Amino acid sequence: LQNALKQYGLNFGIAFQVIDDYLDLVAGKKSLGKLPGQDIAVGEMTLPLLNLLKSVSKEKRGRIYSLLKSRNKECLKKIKIELIQSTARQESRRIIFSYMDSAKEKLKLLADSEYRSSLSALGDFILKRGFS
Repeated sequence: LQNALKQYGLNFGIAFQVIDDYLDLVAGKKSLGKLPGQDIAVGEMTLPLLNLLKSVSKEKRGRIYSLLKSRNKECLKKIKIELIQSTARQESRRIIFSYMDSAKEKLKLLADSEYRSSLSALGDFILKRGFS
């Protein structure tokens, strides 16, 4: 039981973090609740960015690296467009759903209860936040 909850938390946490990283690139301040682009501003290479770099041509990858280094006002806007137009969005989504599915699978080891239902519903809520 304890291990199932630990595994749920680990997988849920990873899915949550990748969603947060993705939203930092594509969401606006109002829906995000903070200024977007903070990961880029501090030089963080998040999974959605790594997926983007992996999904584009060598030439485009060089332009994206230059954008990330510049960290100017247009950087986030251009990165957002690149992310949406590439397969990186779908790959990030696949990874997120895989972790959340693993988290929910661990819940099946728990007795049916309002707590189990709440943990499952929390996972659904987080997924909707990221991809609604």
